[in-house]
Parts: sequence; structure tokens; C-alpha cells
Amino acid sequence: MRIYGVLLAAYLILGLLSPPLSQGAEAGKDLFASRCQGCHGADGKGNQTMAKALQTNIPDLTSKDAAKIPEKEILEVISKGKGKMPPSTGLSDKDLKELAAHVKGISKGK
Repeated sequence: MRIYGVLLAAYLILGLLSPPLSQGAEAGKDLFASRCQGCHGADGKGNQTMAKALQTNIPDLTSKDAAKIPEKEILEVISKGKGKMPPSTGLSDKDLKELAAHVKGISKGK
């Protein structure tokens, strides 16, 4: 039950339940900052404090391994969640695509 409390706190603290940001040229980056960086870090390398609290490994999104992940799979993880990462809610298809493109853009493959 403790893990659910940590996840709920993360949602509330990180604004994961807030409505999506306005659409614009920086939308993917802005969405990442508001919804993802609490766990994945501002640079995408992973927040080790959050990883410890959740007792999980948060992948480095800037790695060459992350660069090999197809955008379609990134979209699925964002929208459906994976492991201890909950699904992102309240995002339009456009938001999801912009967020996935940003994640692909911060990998060392680009």
C-alpha cells in the first residue's frame, strides 16, 4: 500500500493530473517538463531519488538503447503505462505524438 501512496503523492506534486499545456512549437518539451521530468529528470537521465522511493529503475531516455525504441512503442508506454509508470491521462493524440517526438529527440540516437 505504501507504493500507492508514493505514486499518488507523485501525481499531486508533479501535476500529472493537471490539464495538458497549450499547443505550440515547444509543446513536447513543455509536456515533458510538466508531466515527466519528476521521474525522468529535466535532462531525461532519470531521477534517482524518485527511483529509490518507487523501488524501481527509471530508464535513461538519453541513452543509445532508448534511441532504438520505436516511436510507436514510446507512444504506447506513455498512453498505457509500463511497470510502475502509470498511463498519462488527459492528453490528446497530438500531445502524445509531440511528447513521444521529444523523448526520441533527447536520445543519443538523434
